[in-house]
Amino acid sequence: MGKTRKNRLDDVYRATTYFVDAPAGRLAFRVGQASAEIDALATAHQVRTWTYITAYNPGSVAAPRERNEQRQQELKQAVAESGYPFYSGEGKGDGDWPAEPSLLVLGVSEMEAAAMARRFGQAAVLFGDRHGPARLLWTDAYSASSMQGD
Repeated sequence: MGKTRKNRLDDVYRATTYFVDAPAGRLAFRVGQASAEIDALATAHQVRTWTYITAYNPGSVAAPRERNEQRQQELKQAVAESGYPFYSGEGKGDGDWPAEPSLLVLGVSEMEAAAMARRFGQAAVLFGDRHGPARLLWTDAYSASSMQGD
């Protein structure tokens, strides 16, 4: 029996390196790993939690470049208006999927991260607490049927 779409996506997300352009330089992390550098950013901003999100390719379905860029700009604007500190970065998979510009957003709750993911049609985002590993926070957008008409 083949893997479900969610299981296939889980494998892809775990085979991705997530980069953040932080003040001290570019840092990298993966799902399941803690990051001392992200912990330091969270501490500097006096927050405990964070999310890593992109607006590219809703539902992990390739979208046209122009649409991705527009959606990413909308995400960046929404985060800026929220007042949460954030840093730009990109997620790059081990395969041939193109890198996706992303944001590390500091201080959001798990509920807020999930709402942001749903708003921008993401199958999952990364979520973490200081001193804990990055973990996948799933939405229902991994279901191909939930993305039809987007």
